[in-house]
Amino acid sequence: MNPNTSGMANSTPPTIGITPTAPTEAQRVLDLEKKINAIYISVEKTRKYFMWTMIITIALFVLPLIGLVFAIPSFINTYANQASNLGL
Repeated sequence: MNPNTSGMANSTPPTIGITPTAPTEAQRVLDLEKKINAIYISVEKTRKYFMWTMIITIALFVLPLIGLVFAIPSFINTYANQASNLGL
């Protein structure tokens, strides 16, 4: 026979699915905050990696284009001078 259903009064209410080792709500919230903070740190690191990758990619693409702005007219001038010297 179940002691909670006996005719005797029980001073403690029966526990429903709660064990002494189960974390409390406050502990669960603290654990979730720790996990969220760890995710935030990871996301910030990833964001910085992407930012620096973008900066380096733009620098390696734009700087040669700026150089070509000055180099192409010089090459055209050289070829035009050579063509005029050859009588073309």
